[in-house]
Amino acid sequence: MDIKVNVNNAREIMSTLQLTQKQINQVSKRAVARTIAMTKTDMNRRARELYTANAGEISKSMKIVKTGVSGIIVSSGSPLPLTAFKISPAKVTKTKKKLSAQIKRGGLKPIKRGFLIAKGPYQRTSLKQYPIKRLYGPSAPQMLGEESILDSINEKATGNLEKRLIHEIGQVLK
Repeated sequence: MDIKVNVNNAREIMSTLQLTQKQINQVSKRAVARTIAMTKTDMNRRARELYTANAGEISKSMKIVKTGVSGIIVSSGSPLPLTAFKISPAKVTKTKKKLSAQIKRGGLKPIKRGFLIAKGPYQRTSLKQYPIKRLYGPSAPQMLGEESILDSINEKATGNLEKRLIHEIGQVLK
């Protein structure tokens, strides 16, 4: 997944205001750093609008890598356990309630031959008691890489960078 933000005429505006090269670098670094932090938060929020994953699980997978006047948000990780999503029953009960899970928003779906133990949700792979397998949902990079999330984040990041540049120029000119 690749999101590129470009603000046209930013250098031109800063040179018109007669900012020094040091001030231009300072404004750029601060604006980009704040925009990246805001974008990370927006990505997390947007992913949780589509999926029922915990915010902490998504946030743990994202890392900000700053390089000079630019930065990258990298998301990596393996599939999340089903306990990171909405499941019912949420806790182990003595009653034989069927296991249901909701990964994407929309409604709980029953899991065939699924059951919940203290270690999490499992599913029988055959009609026999064993073998069983642990259940997982999608990974955070899979959720964040969805086209609808990337499109909305790209637009919002461009707007945020423009606002931050204006704000930081005002701070330097004080």
